[in-house]
Amino acid sequence: MLIVTYCPVLEWLRFSILAIMTQHRILIPPANQRRLETPMRHISLVIPAISCNHCKETVENTLKQFEGVQDAIVDVANKRVAVTYDPDKAHMSEMESALSEEGYDVANSL
Repeated sequence: MLIVTYCPVLEWLRFSILAIMTQHRILIPPANQRRLETPMRHISLVIPAISCNHCKETVENTLKQFEGVQDAIVDVANKRVAVTYDPDKAHMSEMESALSEEGYDVANSL
């Protein structure tokens, strides 16, 4: 259960911020016009089948074809792929399936 109590310090802070914003004509768009961005997710995949630069290019290109994947960087020596993606647009299960179709099964993700 959440109990909310009045806090004079927070009330003073709220009024101070509003006064500064008014003084400097800083406008906040109405709540229905604000867009909250989903933070990008960073994940590391272990793919044992990665062994050469051809594997590196194939894995990177497969992942980068997904809308929402910002970056995919393969470390051949450690058999890892660092992926940065928007979880609202790209889904890990779909990316894993695409990699599996190319012959690169994901052992685990960190």
